[in-house]
Amino acid sequence: MILSNVNFLSDIINHFTQLEKFNTKSRTKLVDNIKTEINNENGTADEIKANIDNNIFAAIESDENYVAVTSIPQIHEETSLDNFLNFYQLLCIYKDSKTELSKALNREEYERCKQNLNQTLKMVNTSGLKLQASEKKMN
Repeated sequence: MILSNVNFLSDIINHFTQLEKFNTKSRTKLVDNIKTEINNENGTADEIKANIDNNIFAAIESDENYVAVTSIPQIHEETSLDNFLNFYQLLCIYKDSKTELSKALNREEYERCKQNLNQTLKMVNTSGLKLQASEKKMN
């Protein structure tokens, strides 16, 4: 799953400011207008993709915050529609789970640091003792 990729989590968190700006009325309207256009289309997903007018993305594609978020390598797509769909999913995840995303990244970074510390301790340990980082639960 892409959300378990620590680099992707870092990229999302680095773009929280841009995602937050989509809570403003004007940017929410940009997103809502595109959603309405897509929802007004009839047919299968492939037919909708083939028939969608790419001009509906012009306004949002000129928004620097949208461009910044859709430039994240893991969500960048070739078509405007696919870029928007990925962006919209990410925006929904952000709105619903930004605290959990931050916690997940913090935990992943902690585990990585702990692993690096243990590797360093193993390399410099000349005492023969088993030195390693450990956790103490705080009450």
